[in-house]
Amino acid sequence: MANTVTTYSGEGQINVHVLLRSIVQDLTGANASPESGPAKSYFNVISPTTLDLATPFDVTQPYLVILESTLNIDPFNATDPWRIAFQLNNWKDRTALVKVGASPNPVEKPDQKDIFGMAVYLGTASTLALDNDNNPVTAWNQSSVQTPQYYYNHAAFDPGKVDFSSYQWPSYKGVDFVEPPGNTGARWTNTFDITEEATRYNKPTPYTGKPAFYTSPQTWDGPNVTDPGQLFVNRWAVAGPKTVYLGQNIDTQYSVPMSYRITCTDHGLFLSVWGPDPEESGKNYSWLLAQRPVDKKTGIVRGLTTPINNAVPGNRPLFCVNSTNNAFYKFVVREHDLGVPSARKDATLNSDDSGAVINPYQQQSLTENGEYVITFLNNLNTSRFKYADELDMVGTVSADVVGGGADITVNVYGEKVIDAYGQAKLTPRRYHAMWAHGSFGTKMRIMVIAENTNPNPPPALV
Repeated sequence: MANTVTTYSGEGQINVHVLLRSIVQDLTGANASPESGPAKSYFNVISPTTLDLATPFDVTQPYLVILESTLNIDPFNATDPWRIAFQLNNWKDRTALVKVGASPNPVEKPDQKDIFGMAVYLGTASTLALDNDNNPVTAWNQSSVQTPQYYYNHAAFDPGKVDFSSYQWPSYKGVDFVEPPGNTGARWTNTFDITEEATRYNKPTPYTGKPAFYTSPQTWDGPNVTDPGQLFVNRWAVAGPKTVYLGQNIDTQYSVPMSYRITCTDHGLFLSVWGPDPEESGKNYSWLLAQRPVDKKTGIVRGLTTPINNAVPGNRPLFCVNSTNNAFYKFVVREHDLGVPSARKDATLNSDDSGAVINPYQQQSLTENGEYVITFLNNLNTSRFKYADELDMVGTVSADVVGGGADITVNVYGEKVIDAYGQAKLTPRRYHAMWAHGSFGTKMRIMVIAENTNPNPPPALV
């Protein structure tokens, strides 16, 4: 029987532009050669409509790419579609000053260097909206502010000094970045502070203000680059020119490439990105899962029948569980009657109306008979209801039971096939081990579905 699970993987992604292009090619079916499983269009590009996947992305541009689900990845897509957005954020490294202009009166200006990261947001047409021209209406750019702009009066400069009286203070319209709903990173903490902006420019010496978050020259804030978990991919620590042998300059991104893995089924998406040596370091590793829950006895998607019952749809929750910088989060991407993501919660803690869905610590993963046990993500709830379902695309094991990159087979949900002799035989699933969440292969690791040849069919609508 054919594998119903599609897997893509890639290595040597030297920057987030190369990474994003590869991810979009895979998710849209433009890459017709997956590692395993069928090549399908699991998502469509809805913005920008002119995106060219055939040529490399411009490494100077802060891309914002929005994809929308298709029926290949969600059985309820006809009535309850969802979206995923990838935003390449170019921080400006302004923590050093350079002298510009000829002697004897050079001008000191901030040395602005682009360093890109990647944020990932999940949502719907309500939160990842487009205008009439299919341009993004970035709902997270919510508040307009007036910010000072600074001009140097060159004639007023003495060598190495700044005449502050020569500053002019006209205003222009700026945008205060607000963390978007459906963000898969940690809470943004680099909030806008006009006093800080004015203070750090009124210094003739290098300032120590936070690096800026840009998508246009007027935006100065957002995620804090010093926290690697506030973006899905944070390249601040590895990006930038370095002088090496023979006085040559190289971009350190080329020596610190990234890898990724994508898994798509007919009811969800898994995406993971990691840097060098994740198994030993236990760092530089992010992942997200967005899927419809399944019945814990049959593995059939909650509410799925043949044909689909749209007359009595139920709530149809779409759950997201994800991790950045070894922190774990969960939220509901959408429900049938709620087209906006819920508040993000800590996925490892019990709190008001929120149960822990993942154990990040060392755990028992072997039975008395020496069989592997995968614990699927469970204890699911929305703000209104509790669900006895689970998320079958990702499970957890103790990190020391199986090594990163290994595959194991397990029998789940009693899935069977009739052999040539007319006998029903169990058909095991194959799961792929990702990287440990503790250093040197310790604590917990997730297992991601890689093969399922014979899922149980949904029941007939009666």
